[in-house]
Amino acid sequence: AQIRAVLAGYPVKDPRFGELIAARSLVLAGDTVSAEAQLLSLLERHPDYRDGLDELMKIYIAERDVEGMVNALRTWVQRNPDDRDVAAALAELEKQIRETGAQEIDTP
Repeated sequence: AQIRAVLAGYPVKDPRFGELIAARSLVLAGDTVSAEAQLLSLLERHPDYRDGLDELMKIYIAERDVEGMVNALRTWVQRNPDDRDVAAALAELEKQIRETGAQEIDTP
């Protein structure tokens, strides 16, 4: 709540960025559940906001949440069918899951 008050005092060209910073602050505070919820809400309202997806993926990678990664990437690809980079990342992740099992996913 404090970060939102601080951000309110600074004009931001892209208001989505303020939400991204707030989510990052939640992660730093150890509240990844709230950060994830905030980012999912942000992506629901702005389904083509790639920075939001990237931030969400950082959480899933840190937590080794393979199901979260797959779900987020599938949703993104459904909403952004022309994004070949994310489609390729999803295909690679699904391939790794098939080949090695979800417990051994090689994340960057």
